[in-house]
Amino acid sequence: SLATSPRSISTLKSFTYLQGNCFQSDGTAFDEYQQKEMQMRHQQTMRKRAAWVTIGLGILFAVSALPALHSAVELFIQIVHWPFQDIPSDLDVPAPLLVAISGGLMTGLGGMLWALAQFVSPISEEAAARVTQVAAWTWFSTDSAMSILVGAPMNAVINLLFLALMLVSCRPNTKSTE
Repeated sequence: SLATSPRSISTLKSFTYLQGNCFQSDGTAFDEYQQKEMQMRHQQTMRKRAAWVTIGLGILFAVSALPALHSAVELFIQIVHWPFQDIPSDLDVPAPLLVAISGGLMTGLGGMLWALAQFVSPISEEAAARVTQVAAWTWFSTDSAMSILVGAPMNAVINLLFLALMLVSCRPNTKSTE
């Protein structure tokens, strides 16, 4: 029967193991569990650090769209236009650069959403939905607020379409499978 097949027993042991239960009296399973737990915590810490650096730079770039804060991004503009060139104080950033950066960020957000769907959703739909919601609302609020502040409110309206696209993917399936 399926309930007593080696694969079912292995799956059950893995599930119970992940819950912190030991199967071996010498404690080796518990030791392995602790090692995996430490590795997971390290990965989470590194991911959180990367997230905060990314968020910090994103906020820096977003607020530097305001004329009073253009100098915050001036060095970056000079670096990406190697060799150094004079950057006007009014932050006359070339449109192709902004399009390239924006496209890269949007592609990265889409890649993250795909990875959540592919790798996280099968394990925890709730976790995938929460990550999607946090990313979507963080992007939407920053991008839309700064667009409005620099006089481009239509971008905030267009952002609503992408926000809806992301949030709709978080809704649970309510259709019956009968």
